[in-house]
Amino acid sequence: MKFDDEVLELVRDALHASHADERRDHEEAIRRYQTEFKRLQDRINAMYVDKLDGLVETAFFERMSNQWREEQNRCQRETSDTRMPTNPTRTRASHCSTSPATLNGCSPRRSHAKNAVC
Repeated sequence: MKFDDEVLELVRDALHASHADERRDHEEAIRRYQTEFKRLQDRINAMYVDKLDGLVETAFFERMSNQWREEQNRCQRETSDTRMPTNPTRTRASHCSTSPATLNGCSPRRSHAKNAVC
């Protein structure tokens, strides 16, 4: 299957736009987890001051701070699990944009498949 330069340019642009969307979603997810982590840390810090001032009992502080630390650990795990995917489209897009030759069946529809190779 052969594509002319105009089609290859459209495919390349679509692949770049798709990657930009993935990157934006990834960055938003990381920001949400970081914001939640900080919110929980602020709660722990405020409650610690209240404990020192005698406004809350030690047992309550321990119970709540343990719960919030577990939630912080979850945020850290989610942040670690929310890694930015590598950009397999960059290689394909570069190849497609520089070579109007046969693409071995690489089409815009197949380019998002996990095992698609240009």
